[in-house]
Amino acid sequence: MKVHRRTRLFFSSILASLFLFIGSGAPALAIPFSAVDIQGTVGTASGASQAMVVIDWDTDSFAWLFEWDGAATYADAYDAILAAEGGNFSWSQAAFVLDMSYTTGGQTYSTGSPGWLSFWSSTDGSSWSTTNLGVYDEPMVNGGWAGAQANLPEIWPGSAPTVPIPEPGTALLMTLGLAMLSIKRNARA
Repeated sequence: MKVHRRTRLFFSSILASLFLFIGSGAPALAIPFSAVDIQGTVGTASGASQAMVVIDWDTDSFAWLFEWDGAATYADAYDAILAAEGGNFSWSQAAFVLDMSYTTGGQTYSTGSPGWLSFWSSTDGSSWSTTNLGVYDEPMVNGGWAGAQANLPEIWPGSAPTVPIPEPGTALLMTLGLAMLSIKRNARA
């Protein structure tokens, strides 16, 4: 049985799309800020420094681009989110952060147990490590990432925050569309 060139091209395009779709779920390279699905930019408008702040509530995660001048800490970033989001975001602290909550799209996300959060840092948005200082002492790093896991399981520190990136299904649909156009064009030739 002879396999037509167009049929092979079609199936190889689908296979390539599947590899793209499967591989895009776990980024191995640095994630550019422009690829992140952010809630908004907070802090000092056009600040000299900027970092991505990611808060993960286990089922969903949200990110804000934080801009500032001079020195800043994680607490400064959370205060900037609080100021920008109004009543939609809250956080409370004593000797440590007690809880966080965020309401968007009619759904409220909040910490399960008081004080049950872990804080993370990253230089690329892919590889995370837990922070050793409290939110008032942990410095924000220009070009860096600050993360919080706000709904921890029984075992601390839980998993690293998940960066909200638009779904990989978009890339899959685009690749399939290009494959179909290629097949249609080759059919006319």
